[in-house]
Amino acid sequence: MEDEFDLQDLLRSYLIMRYPVLSDEEWTPKLGDRAGRVDFALRGEKVFLEVKFVRDRNHWDTKVEPSIYKKIEVYSRDADCDVLLIFIYDPTLCLREAAKLERDFSGERGDVRKRWILRTVIAPSL
Repeated sequence: MEDEFDLQDLLRSYLIMRYPVLSDEEWTPKLGDRAGRVDFALRGEKVFLEVKFVRDRNHWDTKVEPSIYKKIEVYSRDADCDVLLIFIYDPTLCLREAAKLERDFSGERGDVRKRWILRTVIAPSL
């Protein structure tokens, strides 16, 4: 796989067999000045899946990690998202602290108005 689009194509091929109602590249409602486009959504189950491809450490620091924070902020307010799954593909193993990142980007979140679950998987990992 060369980039995030290749990874999305592969996942789409697998997921559509298991979840025929899967939608992809779907816009989420605009909140303030931000709108998001979730990679995959199972709206009936209120599950969103975001896919990230890490080329190197600089790419993670400057593009991917900031993007994840923005996506979490936007999707956490979406009424159709009770579970946000983030899959991070790190083919060069540049994320040496993958287990810590998975813990930091996972868990129950929210406030009294809305509780939701964030789960992150980084693969491969050391």
